[in-house]
Amino acid sequence: MMETKTIKIASGKVEEVKKVYYRFGWILQDENILSDTSTLVFSRFDCPNINKVKKLEKQYYRVLKKVPLAGLILTGLGIVGIIIGWSLYKIEPIATICLYSIFTFILVIGAFMLISFLIILIRRQKIIDRIFKECQTYVDTSSIELPTSENTINDGNVIL
Repeated sequence: MMETKTIKIASGKVEEVKKVYYRFGWILQDENILSDTSTLVFSRFDCPNINKVKKLEKQYYRVLKKVPLAGLILTGLGIVGIIIGWSLYKIEPIATICLYSIFTFILVIGAFMLISFLIILIRRQKIIDRIFKECQTYVDTSSIELPTSENTINDGNVIL
């Protein structure tokens, strides 16, 4: 079974995108280059380890994500809740302690998300290299015949 995917990207990123898609077993079927955007159509066949390749591809795109909005919101909400809890402690101490505990928990979850993001951001290139290396073991690129010095004949000025 064949899987196809069509993407629109900025024309300046065409070669970079092709290289990334090629690493995950995609083959370029069609390319439509306009002045500022390009449309690329990729396809790939099912291979024995296609699920592992798809999982690695999802990991790759997760590593490229920007700052996690949920982590920022939870951290901010936790900080605001703790500040409100401290200010209301003398009015309703028992309810404030319960709310304080809940907002502390929210703050810890948000902080964990942001710290995880920072660790991934620092180690991003190593993680991407590991993903590409592991994917290379599953994707058989030998079936794609690219011109090299071994499989071309040089007859004067014309390569046959």
